[in-house]
Amino acid sequence: MSMEWVFFAALVAAVLAYGFWSDRRHRRRKQSLRRDDSAGVYVWTDFDGSERRSSKHPEEPGGVWHSDSSSWGDFGGDGGGDGGGGD
Repeated sequence: MSMEWVFFAALVAAVLAYGFWSDRRHRRRKQSLRRDDSAGVYVWTDFDGSERRSSKHPEEPGGVWHSDSSSWGDFGGDGGGDGGGGD
């Protein structure tokens, strides 16, 4: 077996392991979501074990999870333009 195949197999294994780990984290956070009707907020346990609250459902557009920087395709930017400027 050549070194390229060993590297490729290790890379595939690492990507698959990360995918399973990330999916488990998101599923655990989603399962902990509940509505606190006395305060009128949604409550969940976040990735780090801390309790989070939001007046809006976190999966709705504009919600905390909807714009979560840990989701695929969002690299932490604000999503707006290139900053302007120039001639």
